[in-house]
Formats: sequence, structure tokens, C-alpha cells
Amino acid sequence: MSVQYGLLPMLGYWPADDAQIVLLSGPTLTPAQTRQFCAQRLMQMPVVLQHWAQWSASLQASDNQRWAEHIGSPFWRQYALDVAEPWRQLPLATYSLSEALGHWQRLLEALWPSRALQLPSALATAISALNTQEWLTAPVAFWAEERAEWATHAGLLSARLLSIPVMPSSTQCRLIAEPAGAKLFRYTGDGQRPILMVFATVNSAEVLDLNDQHSLLQALQRQGFTPYLLDWSALGLQGGGLDVYEQQALPLALDAVCADSGQRQSDVLGVCQGGVFCLHAFHKSAKVRALHLLATPLDYQCEQDVLTQWAKNSVLPTTSPTTEMPAISPGVLNVWFVYLKPFALRPGKLLNWLQRPPNDIALSLAVQMEHWLLSGPMLSSAALAQYRQRCVSASPSLTSDIPVQLLIAEQDHIVPPAASLNGAEQRFSHLRVQRFTTGHIGLLMGRAHRQVAEAIAQWPSA
Repeated sequence: MSVQYGLLPMLGYWPADDAQIVLLSGPTLTPAQTRQFCAQRLMQMPVVLQHWAQWSASLQASDNQRWAEHIGSPFWRQYALDVAEPWRQLPLATYSLSEALGHWQRLLEALWPSRALQLPSALATAISALNTQEWLTAPVAFWAEERAEWATHAGLLSARLLSIPVMPSSTQCRLIAEPAGAKLFRYTGDGQRPILMVFATVNSAEVLDLNDQHSLLQALQRQGFTPYLLDWSALGLQGGGLDVYEQQALPLALDAVCADSGQRQSDVLGVCQGGVFCLHAFHKSAKVRALHLLATPLDYQCEQDVLTQWAKNSVLPTTSPTTEMPAISPGVLNVWFVYLKPFALRPGKLLNWLQRPPNDIALSLAVQMEHWLLSGPMLSSAALAQYRQRCVSASPSLTSDIPVQLLIAEQDHIVPPAASLNGAEQRFSHLRVQRFTTGHIGLLMGRAHRQVAEAIAQWPSA
């Protein structure tokens, strides 16, 4: 067993899987292809479990430098060495496997708080009975039996996954304008309180209206809003810079919302990176009734914001504004979002499916979420490079007298609370902060999305 495949599965790093994500991700991916991709990964799980039997031994091997060189970027090579060296100093003979896994988790948390290992409890229980010596010297029979059981579960769940229908949202909308090449959609509502919804450029806004049970858009409708959604997909292919997004498309979209609704002002909801665009476009606009920033990174110096630090350190791949390719695949960045929690979002997620098989409704939702993660629009090379440069520079000094509401996910691993809150009181004269006990995606379609809609409707009061 080579060293690289001893540890990499434990980190959730599958080179072949990464290549598929990059190739598959994009606007042409269909839900049927996503189901097939998920089924294929489920069928790979017994192989991953086979490799798991060697991960600790590989960390203690002498050729960790060769393993580290297998990983492409300097950042990951250093990360591999940082993990391997303290592990090699651990006297494994004195530890049970469960104790060793606990040490591994503490090591990851110390090196990188966002990279906590979440080992499924059933698997931990199954292997904790083996002491370290038995596990390292005679794992074959144990793992052969376990792999056979997991393979059976994976086959049955894959067959179910391929047969279930995907339940889309029933929300109706119509195209009302194409500001600067983007598309502006109006959803049903009475127009008395319009709200312009602006998503990030990396993923599609589909997650705001995933299905009838998980739809922030529908929750806003129930609160009396008429939602308008700005779709960036076509704009990304054109390869324009940030000025096209912030100084052209957004102001034109807001004008169209006010004209269509017959209102002088509109609420604006900016989601994640979309909130940054909105702040730059509207910080002085009299047409904005209130600016609601949901999980929006505002402090580019925040050390807890791992994605921004990666961007600043040139770890995230971006292309030059002068590149011959005006747009790049979203898969290039999708892989890095997964790396924020490589175990939980790769083998850990699939193992949880195998241990606690979801019902058909939950499995359908899981496919929809996976499809959303993979099927983002093409990204403008120029805008992406300029956004990275903005992250490298000092935090923006934009201030605003417009009412600003920050909607914070306390368990957000993509945009940590501090990345939104640092300096906010000094920048916004009319500020409200609402915190929710959930993660980044939970604000959009999880149990908190109805409370998010209520918070948006209640502020500012009439």
C-alpha cells in the first residue's frame, strides 16, 4: 500500500474524484448525472474503508515527504508535513485505536480549527475494540468482513438513489429584464414590499428555492414580499470585471424592481459574496429601503476566514484578467469549498448515509443539494481575479447610512461570524445583527430559513 493512499482517504482527498468534480461541475450538469455520480461514490466507499486500515501507519512512515509531494500546491504540502511530523512522534503502541483517533482530531483542531474530524460513531465503535497492535498487524480478516457489509449497504442505497424522483420547487416566476447581460426574474407576490435577491457567483441561486419544503424564497413570500432574483449565469460567460456586476447590472436591476413594483424603494438581500457586491453598489442608494447581508464576508483580514486567507495566499486557483478564457469552470472552486471540511463533506457524508439510510424524501433532498453544489454557473475570470485582489488589499472602508442587517450563522465554516462582524458597528450607523444557531447552508434552506425570512420582514419597522 503506497503512503499516499494510506492517509489521503482519511483526509477525504480523492484525486480521481476531484478530477470528476472539476469536469462535471457547470451549467450543463443534469440531476440524473448527479444521481449517477453520487451512486458511483457510494460504491467506492468499501475501497476507501480498505485504505483506512493503513492511514495511521502511513503517517508514521519515513517517506512522508514523497506523500506530501503528491499534493499539488505548496499550501497542501506544508499541511501534510505539519500533520505528519507530530503524528510520527506519537507512541501508537500505548494507544487504542479510538484514543489514536481522538488524538488525530485534537491535532487537526490545533492546526486548523475548521478542519475538525467528524468520525461517524458507528464506525468508531466498530473499530475501537481492536487495540493498536492488533489493528496494525492483523487487520485483514476484520476489514474484509466490514467491507463486505458496507459494500452490501452501498449497493442497495445506490440502487435506491438512482430510482428516486427529484422534487423541484413549484414556485412560478417570469423574466422581466436583462440588466447588463444578467437576468432578473420576478416571483409571485403583490409588490407591496419588493425584495431584490442577489446571490454569489460561485454557485447558482437554486438553493434559495430548492423545493417547497426548503425555500427561503417562498418563506419571504409568506412574509408579504414580492421576490426578485438576479441570475448571474449569462454574465459570467461574458468575462466582465467587477464593475459590470456592481456598477452596471445591480443598479439597473434595482431600477427595474422599483419600476415593476411601482415602489420608490426596495429591500435588498445579498447572500455571501452577493452581499459584498450589494454593499459596493448600493451603500449610498436612496432606492434601498434596507440592505440585508446574509453570511457576507466583510473583513478580509479575519484570520478565521480560511477561504479569504487562501485567496490572499494564492492557494485558491484564479486566472489573470488577461487570460484568453473569459470564464472558468465552477468546479475549480467547488473542490476548495469541500476542502474546508474534507472528511465531513466527502467520505464522512457518504458513511453517514450508509449508517443511517435516509428515506426517499431525505435522499431526494441530498441529491438536490449535491446537484446544487456541482452545477454552478461559469465564473468570469476577470471578476474572480479582481475579487481576489480585493481580498489581498485592506478591508473595504465603505460605510453606509442605509439600514443594514447582518444575518449571521453561528456555526458557519465558510464565512465565520467574525468575518461579518469585525468593524461593523463603526461602518454602519443603522445596524441590526441577527444570529442563528446553524451553518452557512442552514441559513438558506435548513431549519433556520423561516426565521431568517421573519427577521428580514420585521426590520426595519414601518
